[in-house]
Amino acid sequence: MSALFNKIEAVGKKKDLEEAKEIEDIDMSQIDPSAAGEKVVCPRCKKDVLKDHFDSHMTAHSSEILPWLFLGGKRNLENDQEITVRTNITHVLNLAQEVNLKADIKEIATEYNRERDLPFVYKKLNFGDTPDQDILSELESAIEFIHEAHSSNERHNVLVNCVQGISRSASVVLAYLMKYERMSLRAAYDHVRERRAVADPRKEFLDQLAVFECKLFDVDKPTLTGAIVFEGRNLLNVDDATPLSQPCREPPSTSAPAKEQIVTADPQAESTFIEDISNKPARAAATSYESVSDWYTDENPADSPTKTTSEWYLDGKPRPSTRTSQTEVHVMDEATVQPQS
Repeated sequence: MSALFNKIEAVGKKKDLEEAKEIEDIDMSQIDPSAAGEKVVCPRCKKDVLKDHFDSHMTAHSSEILPWLFLGGKRNLENDQEITVRTNITHVLNLAQEVNLKADIKEIATEYNRERDLPFVYKKLNFGDTPDQDILSELESAIEFIHEAHSSNERHNVLVNCVQGISRSASVVLAYLMKYERMSLRAAYDHVRERRAVADPRKEFLDQLAVFECKLFDVDKPTLTGAIVFEGRNLLNVDDATPLSQPCREPPSTSAPAKEQIVTADPQAESTFIEDISNKPARAAATSYESVSDWYTDENPADSPTKTTSEWYLDGKPRPSTRTSQTEVHVMDEATVQPQS
């Protein structure tokens, strides 16, 4: 096990150096007055970081949404230290069609988890970050993968990633929080944004999540829409969908049902890799939903959409935004791991 840790540490340090090489070779004290400012130690990578830059630094890491659920990007998937010793990831849900798991990362993560008597499971859904991408048809498959991973063993930790950990992966995490944490879309959005400030699902994805919320909780109006979140923004992407037309509770019919997910429980077996290669655009994305601008006629609540209140839980039962007592993760440290025969 110590040899594996040494290998992970060596490769991880090299990767950290590569990612920071643009600034590490510069004497910042000569060009940046803040370079000599107060520093704090990052709890994740143990690096000294300027206090004023700490929040920005943390977005380079995956973000802990729940004690076992992490939201991140390609750089986190490709950093072996990040997915092993730093976050103990056993399951990866990759939602970026342009990102693949590298063979060396697969090998290191598989061996790391085998030493802990745990599996390493990878699933990919080929989502594009485009206005016509239909995420509704694959949401159940995606969030069931997350749910099965955690419910089968509380030591399982899940990384949900896309390219930057901003739009596609954040959208799926929002759907998970709605279905399994019983949060409204607004509460889930606030919860994620508080823990990952760069999370910013595109308007079209938020509108599809609004449809998902209405169907899930059997309500007529969602608690959040793309129009609310993006109000007043100047967007570079001007291909906005035309007004949507059908009732909130009648999302467009999906294509073939999501495949049944099989999560490997045998840590000695080969890692499980489940890849959906079908990319299903929302062919009627511009005409399939009720006009989201009609869902809201009232002014937004104070500080909305970044203010969470208990009434936004649609089942009427206020609760903390995380269920820490029910999701405690028990991870062996190196001293307790016995060598395998």
